[in-house]
Amino acid sequence: MGVGALRLSRFLRLSAARSIPLVLAMFLPLSLGPFLLPGKSTSQPASRPGKGGKRASDPGQARTQPFSRALSSDYPALLFFFFSPRNSMVKKPPPPPVVQLRVAAEGRHPHFPRKMIRKPTTLVPAGSVVRVKDKEGRYLGQGFYNPRAGLSLRMVTWRKDEQVDLDLLSRRLEAAVRLRRDLLRLDRVTDAYRLVHGDGDGLPGLVVDKLGKILVVEVRLLGMQPFLDGLGRRLKKLVPNQGMVLVTEQRAAKVEGLEPPPPPPQDLEVEVREGKARFLVRPGQGHKTGFFCDQRDQRLQAERFARGRRVLDLCCYTGGFAVHCALGGARSVTALDLDEKILPQARANFRRNQVKVVLKKGDAFDFLREAASAGKEWDLVILDPPAFARGRGQVTAAVEKYQDLNRLAWKVLAQGGLLLSCSCSPPVGPELFLKAVRGAVEGFSGLARVLATGGAGPDHPLHLHCPETRYLKTVWLQKER
Repeated sequence: MGVGALRLSRFLRLSAARSIPLVLAMFLPLSLGPFLLPGKSTSQPASRPGKGGKRASDPGQARTQPFSRALSSDYPALLFFFFSPRNSMVKKPPPPPVVQLRVAAEGRHPHFPRKMIRKPTTLVPAGSVVRVKDKEGRYLGQGFYNPRAGLSLRMVTWRKDEQVDLDLLSRRLEAAVRLRRDLLRLDRVTDAYRLVHGDGDGLPGLVVDKLGKILVVEVRLLGMQPFLDGLGRRLKKLVPNQGMVLVTEQRAAKVEGLEPPPPPPQDLEVEVREGKARFLVRPGQGHKTGFFCDQRDQRLQAERFARGRRVLDLCCYTGGFAVHCALGGARSVTALDLDEKILPQARANFRRNQVKVVLKKGDAFDFLREAASAGKEWDLVILDPPAFARGRGQVTAAVEKYQDLNRLAWKVLAQGGLLLSCSCSPPVGPELFLKAVRGAVEGFSGLARVLATGGAGPDHPLHLHCPETRYLKTVWLQKER
């Protein structure tokens, strides 16, 4: 007999031997009926006599009990062996509730508005993980459901064999970190970059920015909140020696019903590096997570273009573009922002990099109108305004604003000059934004060259089926006769 057969034979004999006590434990109480098994002897106080003058129990009398009860009290180790989890079936948690669409899902767009979802027949708590079925009842996958939000359903997985749990989200978190660390190798250029980019990394509602020695974790979906503790522990192992700050955007908190975490300390400040530049950043404060990591590639490009040019940086925020242009050898740099509270941080960044920048407070539209009337010109103009549209209902007005702003900028741009125009409005797509820029220069004579179009860096990956993830659009133009 072979070795394998001997092992199998031995396994079967042992299994049979181990099964005998279990069978006895299960069936002896039924077959033996009144037969009892002696229990432990205990001394108890005398009780009142029963019928016939006999006591119900006497001191020292041995108590008797059924075999099954004796087994559980006198032989706990034996009971544990046969009824331990490895020898019994583990009860699985109930499956997630079902949410059904009113439509047949086409493509793999991960967002579904409330009007495309049938009202569940049973109560589904906001933020629940749900199984998703289409109009015909076909299973599609799993996602986060929040009936109070405009986009009520966010798909997490389209695979039938995947469950939305901490294990799945942790694997995606690990993949996101590997992308930045091993493939993009961003640490060679900067220590300020996006580590997790929501839908683009398969982690809807979760954004993580690495800002120097601090990780800023931003949660945007109620469904992601229950997984934060587990993902936070995993994140600390993947990216050790980092502090961590948790933030929630005010608008997201209102829409999703999130409870905002306590604000980070006001005095929390770190230095980040980006190429030759150094910036003081307050993690979790100001706009976004405290620093616009998405404009890194455009800032470095502006530095290369700036040599010998007169630069105008509009909506400068903490002075990122202005610093890079000054370090790139610009002849002069003027920076403008409407937010008076952010100007001291911009000045601190200018001092830290030992660059000369003229910093002004004002509205970009008003400044450009006055500059055009005065006949002023610049060789490089940077337009990086805040979002003009958050929803589709604001798109038309936003396009008009982009067209007006770019027209004013084109007026103050010298011949041979460069214009960097940006839009971070999610519902304004690349083609629509380019149409607005095209409309802005149509009334001018001469040539408008498009040198490059782009957006955020590769640490902000796009979801192939969700064009809204390309929220940042950029275009470089040159003005020629």
